[in-house]
Amino acid sequence: MFVLIVFLMTIIVSFSTANTGVQAQDKAVPPGPQQSEESTSVPGQDKSGSHPAEDSEELNVDPIVVSATRTERSLATLPVSASVVTRQDVKDAPAIGTDDILRTVPGINMPFLNSFTQHPTGNLPGMRGMGELRTLVLVDGIPMNDPFFGTTIWNMVPKETIERVEVVRGAASSLWGHSAMGGVINIVTRNSEPRMMSQSLMGGSNGTFRTNTYASTRINDRFGISANINYHQTDGYIPQQEDLRGAIDQRAGGGNANVTFKADYTSPEFRWYARANYYNSNQNIGRAFADNHQKTVSFQTGGTWKLSEQETVEANAFYLNQNFTTNNPDLVVPGNRNAAFLSNLHQIPATTIGGYTQYTRTINEIFRSVQVGVDMRQVQAVDRAQLFSAPGASPTTLNGFGSQLFVGAFSQASVFPTPKLELLGSLRLDYYRNYESRQESAPGGTTNFESKDRLQLNPKLAVRYQIIEPLAIRASVYRGFRAPTLDALHYNFVATGFALRSNAQLAAETMFGGDAGLDLNTSLIKGQVNFFWNEINHAITAIPTSFFPVFTLTYFNVGKVQSRGVEVLGEVELAQFWAQAQYWSAIFGYTFTDSTISSNPVDPTLEGKHNPFIPRHFETLTLRYRKPEGLDFSFRLRANQRIFADTTNTTRLSDQFLLDFYASYPVYRNVTAFVIGENILNDSYLVSTLGANWMGAPQQFFGGVNVTL
Repeated sequence: MFVLIVFLMTIIVSFSTANTGVQAQDKAVPPGPQQSEESTSVPGQDKSGSHPAEDSEELNVDPIVVSATRTERSLATLPVSASVVTRQDVKDAPAIGTDDILRTVPGINMPFLNSFTQHPTGNLPGMRGMGELRTLVLVDGIPMNDPFFGTTIWNMVPKETIERVEVVRGAASSLWGHSAMGGVINIVTRNSEPRMMSQSLMGGSNGTFRTNTYASTRINDRFGISANINYHQTDGYIPQQEDLRGAIDQRAGGGNANVTFKADYTSPEFRWYARANYYNSNQNIGRAFADNHQKTVSFQTGGTWKLSEQETVEANAFYLNQNFTTNNPDLVVPGNRNAAFLSNLHQIPATTIGGYTQYTRTINEIFRSVQVGVDMRQVQAVDRAQLFSAPGASPTTLNGFGSQLFVGAFSQASVFPTPKLELLGSLRLDYYRNYESRQESAPGGTTNFESKDRLQLNPKLAVRYQIIEPLAIRASVYRGFRAPTLDALHYNFVATGFALRSNAQLAAETMFGGDAGLDLNTSLIKGQVNFFWNEINHAITAIPTSFFPVFTLTYFNVGKVQSRGVEVLGEVELAQFWAQAQYWSAIFGYTFTDSTISSNPVDPTLEGKHNPFIPRHFETLTLRYRKPEGLDFSFRLRANQRIFADTTNTTRLSDQFLLDFYASYPVYRNVTAFVIGENILNDSYLVSTLGANWMGAPQQFFGGVNVTL
């Protein structure tokens, strides 16, 4: 709770410096959504990418957020809870993967294993204790979630390509539809810069090697192109608990390559961008035969037309093709980790295509703006599985086919009844269809499933009132929904003595909730206090349907999940306290999350139990030193407490206390050396007991150089 005390004390100090601001605020009209030439842009475009701010300016410029309202808004004026991880934050983070950059953002529940160690199907970020698969992840406003599993392939977006990351807490289904019931994470990539090239080389613990090449140029004042080539490989560490290891346990290592091209065009009347990406990954998760291979090709493009001073139209389109292969072993003798065999092999090709268009118009100072739009996404996939009951046994073939269609129409209006009060309302109607679904088994036959259709209406109302210049209050109520993934509808996982069964009859989850908060925005501190409450109905849950001879779990719509809590977050410029600390800043956060199973008719004993893998307490503190053209370093503390590994709450995971650091220094002209340390205190912590006692990453150190030309 120390960060809550810091936040409240700083509010008191801030008021003593806000008197002149109060007078100015009484005469000023608070900024609302702007559609001028300076602010209108496609989500894939970012003005700061072409014209980087000076270090001194960066500290005083409020970040821009697109994903909260699907239009550009200043972070300081949003009527919803949002955060921005800036380009400088990304650079200074003691992290290699994009997922590790987000581990200190309050409200986000990240998997405890990083993306280089975690099984790809386990890369499932959550928000505000609502669990997996209920957070929409975007890249430049386009869905990044895996089309079959709903997971997030973080390594498809290397940190060198990131301009900022927007985090919007609370349901956003009224604008973004399916999967946004918990919130939205939008990764905005960099635009091209004039004649710029950078090369990064890094190596370190566990045979880790990483290289990144970024090149950018502007053909003229309007058109620019950039390219990024990234390669990362690591031998990894052995994740299985040391005293329980057997002959099958090995290092969780692998490598991935990523190539990205981006082009952008800017004129007073038109903005356009296009982005193409190729990703290839090979991974072992720490056991013999436990190999994963993935190839993904994606393309997205979009433009914004300025029809007049008050009107703009945006249009975007995207395509993704993915092939994922996963091999999963089982123990020859249950409980004996000295021998394993390949128990199942899945090959999953998936394709998704879609796009959106929207129209925005500013009206007057009271009815500030209106917005209408439509979007669409289609997914087609097949799970081709071979199942082996014993070493050398002939396989059983089980193929699951399915297609999904999502179509949504949304609208939004911003109204200022008084200069200090904003009402922001949005409404979306979604049509969801699951079709062309069947399962083929050999030996066996073919089972065809009936197509399922559904209409879902999701409203949201947000209110913000500016009390005085540095202080505002806000609140929102909302409804969200999530349709089942093709994974839950058609993917069957079978191992010796265990099976996870799909259910083609699953219906969508729905959620109702709300939040209220306090925003503080001064030269001394920028921060928030948020209170939230959410309840998910018809929650998709895997429940036991057989105990012998095979313990079988099957997905059903069962019961309710409730999540409530408090978030405190902020950043303090320490120079405002001590003149000698002119280069120091501190970023802090605390989250209390009470996430429970509020109803489960199948097993009432679970009611009131805490949902697994969601910390009840989460604290973070980053102390950062930045001197222009000199030394940069940061220390980052991450702490998680009271985490359970199962729904019965019989197994509790280790509390986590992790300290990381980053440092860089220009050693010669355009050459900068850097060092990254992760878990430098070598805290040993258990992160999973499902099938194995998996441990979190040990102490690791990495070093390298960046060369910029």
